Amino acid sequence: MALQSAPAATGTLDADGNGRHEALADGLIVLRLLFGLSRQALVIGAIGMGAQHTFYGRHHRMARGPARAAVDVNANNATGPLTDGLMTLRYRFGFQPAGLTSGAIGAGPIVGTAPLIGSYISTLML
Repeated sequence: MALQSAPAATGTLDADGNGRHEALADGLIVLRLLFGLSRQALVIGAIGMGAQHTFYGRHHRMARGPARAAVDVNANNATGPLTDGLMTLRYRFGFQPAGLTSGAIGAGPIVGTAPLIGSYISTLML
C-alpha cells in the first residue's frame, strides 16, 4: 500500500529536480508518465526553471518501482492518470478538500478522503 511507503518516497513529485513543485511542470510530467508517454512527449513544455532533470531518461526510470508506487495516492494498488495523476495535479493547483478527489478517486480506494489523500501527497512534496 502506498501510504506505508510515504517516508521513503519524499520528494517523489519534484519530477524535474528544481526544488519546486509546479503544477505545469512536475504535475504534467507525472501525469504524462501515468499516461505512458515517453521520450520528448514526456518532457516537452513541462520543464521548470532551474530543472536538474531535463531529459526523458530520468523520468522514464521514475515511471517504475518505488516512485511510481508512491504516486498511488488512493492506495488501491494501481496508478492511473485519471485518478492518482489527476489528484496530484489538482493538489498542486490548490484544490482542497472535495475538489481534490471529486470524480477522481477511482475504484477500490483504501484511502478515499480528501484530507488523507492531501496529507499523503504533501509528504511526496517534502
